[in-house]
Amino acid sequence: MRISSCTRFIFLLLEVLFFLPPVAKGGGVLLLENRGIYPVRDISYYVDNSRQMNITEVLQRAGHFHRAPSSLLSLHTTAAAVWVKISIDNRTADTHWYLQLTSPPVMQEVTLYELTQQQPRRIFHLSENSKTLNQTIIPLRPAAGTTTDYYLRVRGDNMLRLSMVVADIQTLYERNHRQDVLNGIVLGVLAAFMVYNIFIFLLLKEPVYFFYVGSVFCWGLNLAFYNGYLPLIVQTPGWMNSASVLIPVSTFFSIWFTNTFLQTKIYACRFYQLGWWLTGILVIPLALGILGYWAAGFTVIQWIMYPFFFYWIGAGVVSYRRGFIPAGYYLAGFGAFVLGNTINNLKDLDILPDVFLTRTSMHWGAIAEAFILSLALAQKFNYYKRKEEKIRRAALKLAITFSHDLIQAQEKERKRIAAELHDSLGQKLILIKHKLLLARKQGIDLPEDQFSGNVGAIIQEVRNISYSLRPYQIDLMGLTHALQSLAEEQAAAAGISCHLSIDPIDGLFSPDNEINIYRIVQTLLQQALPQAPMVNAFSLILRKTNEEVHLFFTPDPYVPMENDILLRDIRERVSILRGRFLVHASGYDMSLPVVPW
Repeated sequence: MRISSCTRFIFLLLEVLFFLPPVAKGGGVLLLENRGIYPVRDISYYVDNSRQMNITEVLQRAGHFHRAPSSLLSLHTTAAAVWVKISIDNRTADTHWYLQLTSPPVMQEVTLYELTQQQPRRIFHLSENSKTLNQTIIPLRPAAGTTTDYYLRVRGDNMLRLSMVVADIQTLYERNHRQDVLNGIVLGVLAAFMVYNIFIFLLLKEPVYFFYVGSVFCWGLNLAFYNGYLPLIVQTPGWMNSASVLIPVSTFFSIWFTNTFLQTKIYACRFYQLGWWLTGILVIPLALGILGYWAAGFTVIQWIMYPFFFYWIGAGVVSYRRGFIPAGYYLAGFGAFVLGNTINNLKDLDILPDVFLTRTSMHWGAIAEAFILSLALAQKFNYYKRKEEKIRRAALKLAITFSHDLIQAQEKERKRIAAELHDSLGQKLILIKHKLLLARKQGIDLPEDQFSGNVGAIIQEVRNISYSLRPYQIDLMGLTHALQSLAEEQAAAAGISCHLSIDPIDGLFSPDNEINIYRIVQTLLQQALPQAPMVNAFSLILRKTNEEVHLFFTPDPYVPMENDILLRDIRERVSILRGRFLVHASGYDMSLPVVPW
């Protein structure tokens, strides 16, 4: 019997503890000093899904109130009316206190009742037709030395995250001023980045800058809506003040920015295809928001945002691993954005404390994203500029190599033709001349001027052509003597005087480069002098230093070379020698580096 009685007592106690309806013990606030901020903790609330209950009906359901697990009442997305009981124990002599409600993004209706002698009295009402705000300050007049009960009714259309504090008006102004300054800085920085990139877009006509501006602009509107500024500016259309519209539009631009910036079609083709699927899914919350189903639209957004996080980060990682270096900046930017929103959600779930850093995580996440992505655009521009410069240098190097090979092939062909002229045709002409001389010795009457003289002239002409094709002086006597002989022959042929000052440069250059130097001087002499019949003289000066060889060619008077093809040939040969060729008002200047070979 005793055991049975104890058992029944234990079960009865458990039933009282776990199965009896809770009593509506409101959020208690103990006022001890005349100044300060007192958060409303242990919030008791009741959800009116019908939104039709009055204060009398709520008081009759006092036993159906629930206890919030933290000082933040977070009911997520809901359009229901929420009743909150607040008990204020005023231990001060001051009866002028204020209740501040903060519920991002906005509250549509706010009503406060004061319970006096068990009779409710409405002391504040913000109607649905009034401007919607995310912060409301309500004057309270709790009697000194007593406990006063209040019932608060709040309704929104997107989400309900309600935090409440009781404080004096001066403290609230100071606190809200800091928050307003922070919001102004954040929105100002976002506007600055947006304006800057608008000018870049107008200058470069690159779509990626337009998508960046669209994303930052829409997310800035969302922050303004979240902090209660947008409803003060834009009242109609109503869907403009809805996160279920602003967030999808911002995400649209973010997807297009990602595909354009990361070139996912090339570096991450699967994420490129995923982006189009996600774009189609965004139509659902956007349509719900435009049609006025804001709560339903925001609920959809909460469920589908995580695939977008995966898309943004995954596309950046894949593109970076495949060699697209600017993707590192992209990952840092969107990583800051995801981190800021994650911290904000963890704060709402009471996993992280509700302090200044967690309250403003969406702000610094948005600023970090805008700043880093702006750097990413600049870095991408520099990346492609460096890549283009690298391609240009490679093309120039390839062109120089091609010119070098072409010139070398031409020199080999000239050498072959010169050898054939000298060894084959020249020898046959000499044989003909000897036969003519032998015939004359044998008494055969042949006119010498008609045969042997012409044959001798032909032989000399063949020698001149052979030497012009392949200067034998370079192989026999070196480059210095070959240049001097060339200049003297040209001066004698033109019947003008020349001034020569040539330092010895034999052995400084490779055989191929010596041929190029000889051809440059040969072209200058053969093409510059005949264009000026009035030329009286020319000077050819060649100076050698430890690092360079300088050549100065000056006709007197100077007449510029008119053959662009030959001038281009000179420049190509100088480019092969890695030198510098300049045309002055008085002549030509060439500098060639001495490179060991």
